Amino acid sequence: MRHVLAPEAMRRLEREYVRQSGTPDLELMERAAGEVCAVLCDMLGGAHGKRALFLCGPGNNGGDGYAAARLFARAGGAADILVWGDAGRLPPSAAVNYRRLKEMSEIQCTQTTLTNPDNHGPIRWLTVADLSAIAGSDTAPYDALVDALLGIGLDRPVAPDMADLFEQAAKLRTRGAKVLAVDIPSGVSARTGRIMGAAINADHTVTFEYAKPGHFLADGADVSGDLHAHSIGMAGHEVSGDVYNLYEDTDAAAMFPPRKRNTHKGDYGRLLIIAGSVGMAGAAALCARGALRSGVGLVTVACPERIMPIVQTLAPSAMVLPLPEEETDAATARQSGAIGYNAIEPLRAALKRADALVIGPGLSANAHWGIVQLALMSGLPAVIDADALNIIAKRRDLLKLFRAWHVITPHPAEAARLLGESAIADDSAEAARRLAALGPTVLYKGNASLIIGEKRYIVASGSPGMATGGSGDVLSGVIGAQLARGVAATQAATLGAFLCGRAGEAAAEKWGETSMTSADLPDALAKVLRALPR
Repeated sequence: MRHVLAPEAMRRLEREYVRQSGTPDLELMERAAGEVCAVLCDMLGGAHGKRALFLCGPGNNGGDGYAAARLFARAGGAADILVWGDAGRLPPSAAVNYRRLKEMSEIQCTQTTLTNPDNHGPIRWLTVADLSAIAGSDTAPYDALVDALLGIGLDRPVAPDMADLFEQAAKLRTRGAKVLAVDIPSGVSARTGRIMGAAINADHTVTFEYAKPGHFLADGADVSGDLHAHSIGMAGHEVSGDVYNLYEDTDAAAMFPPRKRNTHKGDYGRLLIIAGSVGMAGAAALCARGALRSGVGLVTVACPERIMPIVQTLAPSAMVLPLPEEETDAATARQSGAIGYNAIEPLRAALKRADALVIGPGLSANAHWGIVQLALMSGLPAVIDADALNIIAKRRDLLKLFRAWHVITPHPAEAARLLGESAIADDSAEAARRLAALGPTVLYKGNASLIIGEKRYIVASGSPGMATGGSGDVLSGVIGAQLARGVAATQAATLGAFLCGRAGEAAAEKWGETSMTSADLPDALAKVLRALPR
């Protein structure tokens, strides 16, 4: 498990490291530049005979770029430098590296324009007009482009003129220049992963000491390319503040010790799943199949009586408890197809025989709110998902029943409804924190999952092919299985999200991202669990 640091936590670490170790800021910048140059040379198969464009911004990220350009030139490469902003207002360490590049005696530094096309020295200084002309030409002058413009401090939309610069960089990339971002692609929020109006699309990103949430969340996962987290000497120093843990295969493996030979199904927990309605029987079955493939001993699906044959057919290893449906018209006894008020007593008895429960998959908004209240008040570890969350959002008095042993698994729209907002800001971490303040462990779904409970985690496993109906139902079953096995809520949510993501990767490998379905996930879990390191 590795730390992932939000920008302010990273800045705090840097300040404390400098204070405690006495290491100058300039030395840290030199180490960072060394790592940038190393990754760049790896990308290009060495520096000799290669030309790279360095886009250097007005802050310390630009300072990393100036220093990396100097090191690349000394390694035998040729560097073109574009200074963005006023070089006279650079921060101290960045200003030093700008001057070092300008004053290098062993390499000729020449201010150039395209009116002198024969100037192909080791270092050239470009204007924006120069770059526009290069990007608009038919030639492909660069082997690589280094994005050292903005770094992790971005907290507002990029200016239009910088967005234009990004477009020029994109043109060079289409003609073969590999793009290396320093810390994070410019235009991406290191905290949320959202693109702030426009962004550079990188093939590789080198970040220092620890990854940032924006590398995994939202758009950041698509534009960061291959991520390289390189140490610059601060490893081992205490981190604090907005810190997450990146869940990995070894973490999951530790949760599945070898089973004893003298064992039985009761040793692995009894899970009750309250789910399904007419038209959404598959959700209940997918949830059950996900649980059954994840190590639980016994699964019972409590569902409307009319869908019981479907659930038993699709999940034959699960037991089924048929329940009465909600009446929508007392005069005609017309039934809604969803679990009704009269199911409360049979459910109360079933809850006494369970170790954990899942409620919500395919439940329907027509299900009686009393069964959700019963589940919340049962005292059992529980996954609350899908329509159970929507029912809670409508009956807001139920929010006060959330407890630490509950796991809620909202996607952004469900989170917005729970928070009482018609729309939610593009800040998944803030939304998850606000939901966690209500009492439960929160698994905030996205291309990477955020889990906030007794600790904070990021789960980056998964596949775009999981963007299909039913994936969340499988996830709820996997988490429910861990709760039934006795795993604490936050760990169960994190482990479940990781396993389900790995199953998505395995299903995509077999069927392809376009053709895979959520029904492929439960069986893929078997491959995932077999592959965990022992």
